[in-house]
Amino acid sequence: MSFIGNFYGKRAYYLHSRRKLEKALPYYEKALEKGTTLPKVIAAYGVLQLRGGEYQRAIDLFDQALALERLDGNTKTKVRINRALAYYKVGRMDKAITAMEDIHAKGPTSRVYQTLGYLYVLDGQLEKGLAYNQEALAYDEEDTVVLDNLGQNYLLLGRWDEARPVLERAYALRGDQSDILYHLALVEQHDGHLDKAVELAEKASRCPMDSLNDATPEKVAKLIAACRGEKAGQ
Repeated sequence: MSFIGNFYGKRAYYLHSRRKLEKALPYYEKALEKGTTLPKVIAAYGVLQLRGGEYQRAIDLFDQALALERLDGNTKTKVRINRALAYYKVGRMDKAITAMEDIHAKGPTSRVYQTLGYLYVLDGQLEKGLAYNQEALAYDEEDTVVLDNLGQNYLLLGRWDEARPVLERAYALRGDQSDILYHLALVEQHDGHLDKAVELAEKASRCPMDSLNDATPEKVAKLIAACRGEKAGQ
């Protein structure tokens, strides 16, 4: 049974790795149905479910992957991080943060800093988040996710002048990320640079977005409309 399941799982993983997601999905389902024992396959399918908004299904898959003895330490940490994000998405923020703090205590990595810093901001722990995101930036000064987390942190604290250079640096390093573009557009709007804000927001609207992005099509469209309304009223 597991041989057939693993065959389907390897096919699904191959298609997934080449971004052929629609073709990968039925193979993932077949792999589970036939009892795959490949943890990386189950975990990868969990990531697809997470990004597709099927959060409880993602948690179940991550739990299933973690229960397999063949999971190596590095992969186990990645699965636990993704499960923490799924916890947050189903409204279990305390559990998500506790899980991430436990992972951090065992040894921080870029991904740990990115995720826990993001969760602190989302949870409204802005001062704690600020200290953590500054620590994260010291760990890796060119991590664009950390830079965006820190920029958003400053925005929510109303520290616009400090948000700008952080987000501009993130944009210079990675100008094709919807969250970076959206947050920098908010700064431009706040500073009265409405044309620039619209330009950045429109660029954000053309970038990929999924359930883990702070930027959403609705938020971006609202920002563009607000900027154009402000400009018309000048």
